Order: sequence, then C-alpha cells, then structure tokens
Amino acid sequence: MNEFDEGEFDEYYERNIKKNLNIQTKDDFIPRDEPNENLRSVKSIFNSDGVKRISIDADTIETVLNDLKIKRNLTLQQISKKIGTNIKNLTYSYTKTLNEKSFQKLEELVGRKIPREKIEGKNLTHKKDKDLAELIGIMLGDGHLNKQSYRQQISFNGVDEKKYMLYIRNKIQSMYNIKLNERWEKDNRNAAGKEKGMFLYIDNKSLFEHLTSCGLKPGNKTKNQVRVPNWIKSDRNFTIACLRGLFDTDGSISVVKQRSSLLIDFTNTSLPLVTDFKEMCETLNIKSSPKITQREWRNKNTGKTSISYKNFIASKSQISKFLSIVKPKKWEFNIDRIEKKLELIGTNLKDALKYHRENDLGDYVKDIFRDLE
Repeated sequence: MNEFDEGEFDEYYERNIKKNLNIQTKDDFIPRDEPNENLRSVKSIFNSDGVKRISIDADTIETVLNDLKIKRNLTLQQISKKIGTNIKNLTYSYTKTLNEKSFQKLEELVGRKIPREKIEGKNLTHKKDKDLAELIGIMLGDGHLNKQSYRQQISFNGVDEKKYMLYIRNKIQSMYNIKLNERWEKDNRNAAGKEKGMFLYIDNKSLFEHLTSCGLKPGNKTKNQVRVPNWIKSDRNFTIACLRGLFDTDGSISVVKQRSSLLIDFTNTSLPLVTDFKEMCETLNIKSSPKITQREWRNKNTGKTSISYKNFIASKSQISKFLSIVKPKKWEFNIDRIEKKLELIGTNLKDALKYHRENDLGDYVKDIFRDLE
C-alpha cells in the first residue's frame, strides 16, 4: 500500500509535490550571507554503524529548494546530481534524511549553513518474540520500507481505525523506546477521497536494518512477492502473533445475510503471503478454503490493473477457532459494529458463531465471549 514504482513516483511528484512548492520572487528570500532565522532546526542522527544522517523538516527543504531554483536556476534533477542523492525522495516524504556528505554539498550549493541540532542515535533492535512477530505481520500487510531514506511507514484509515492505530503506535514505541511521527492525507492538496488516510512513520537506519535482518524486504511488496520469514513459521506462538498482524491489516470480517453468519477472509497482492496465511492457519488446525482465489482490479488513480489473492474461512467452527486462537484486534475493536449488523438481519453474535451440529456453544465460542467480557 502507498508504494510507487519509478514512473508512478515521478508522476505523483509532478502532480502533488512540485506544484505545492510555493515559488516566490527573489525579493522574498534572505540573502545567502545572512542567517535565516525562519528555518527550523535540522537534526543530525548518528546511526549504530557510525554513519551520520541529517534529518530536514518540510519547511526547511522547501525554502532551500525554492532558493536554489530562483537564485541558481537549478532544477531538482540538477540539484540531485550535484549533491549525489535524489532530492525528490526528500520532498515527497516531507521529513527525510540525507547522508552527511550530501547534506554538506547542499549547504555549499545554497551558500549558507543550515541550522542543526545534534542527537545521539540509538541502536534499535528487539529480540525475536511475539511482539516482533506481530509487527512483522503488520508491516507485511500495511507497512512499507524505503531503502533510500531508511523510512518505516504503516498506513491506516486514521478515523475508522483510530483504536488500532493507537494500539500499534503504543506497541512500537514501547518495543523500541522511540516516538513515531504521523502524517495525514488530508494535508495534501489532492486528498479528495483520501481524507481519512494517515501514516505512522520514522526515518531510522538502525531500525531499518533491524527489520530487514528479521526478514522484511524494502520496496514494493507486490513486486517483491513478499512472504512470512521462516523463523516465525517455525514457532507456534510466533505464528499466532504474525497471523494477528496480517489479519488486522489485510483481513476482513463480513456479515453474510443469506447464512446469518460471519465470513473471514485475507486478501493481498502477494500470492506467497496469502499462501503463508493459509498454511499458517493449517498448522493451527484452522481450515480455510481449499483454493486461493484471484481477481483483477483496476487502480482508479493510476488506471493500472493488478491481481489480488484471497483466502476464506467460512465454517462457523473454523471462524470460532480462528477468533479464539489468533484474537485479532480487528475483531476486538469492531465487535459493536459487527453486532449491529447482525441485529439488522435478525440474528445475534452467539447464533452467528454457534456450530450447526451442536446445541450448545463450542469451547472456542465460549472462549471468544470470555475475552469480550
């Protein structure tokens, strides 16, 4: 989600970023030999390998680029070539990082010092446990890793999924003792239809290297056809935690009116990942649909056609088993909405989960209701 290939990125940049640079007249700029007190501070980050990277906020980079465009008549491509890094990545991401060498070249190019605040970076790692396995599942679902900026990002519906967003933010901040940033789509000019979209993100090389060492791949997850790392699939508890992360991001719980019951599915554009979901369920003795279905769909924004893959859990007993064992937050945080939908079709939660061949609720269903108490 929210990933671009090279052509799409350039198109997005021209449409959404370039025209947002508020190009002013030469008289609006402070001369190079005078300090610019309006620039916000720039942070220097020292990574665990000793390489220093400089984080620049949106207002600062916008002022610097406007200055270079007007006073030096430089294009973004020319600036990128002179400093040795793609400056478009910086403008797109609002708060990105430059390596120290590129930052120094940028200062030389603009002809003045850019204010900075030095902060000692942390060696961000976490042992392989259930929390990390769940985070890997979340990143495989709605996460993204950018190797140019060392950005880790997770996308949400920030309005309808607020509880889940807070759950993830607190989990990650607790695991790594860091503070995540957030950005809303509504802050972009072309946000029509995406106003609820938001991102949690952090630019940190140490965390980036930690997550990639744990099996995550940077870049477009569809092109990479990502899958679950083996260290997770080899442990039952890690498998359960990762399934929770996967389902909470790319799974859904639907009310089926014709059957007065529920339906669970997991959908993703990576066939190996959907296959992993199915096989991980099977290791927990949770039976899903025998086949993985696929469908083509067209992206309204780009017009490109993609293929998604889906695996279902339809049996009441298997749905109950999945909800009882995996305990997805998507179930916990949306139970009131699900119950209201069931009421509208003349049934209730217990009947929707009750096994057809049992008069009483099964053990898994009883466990589900104990969790909800």
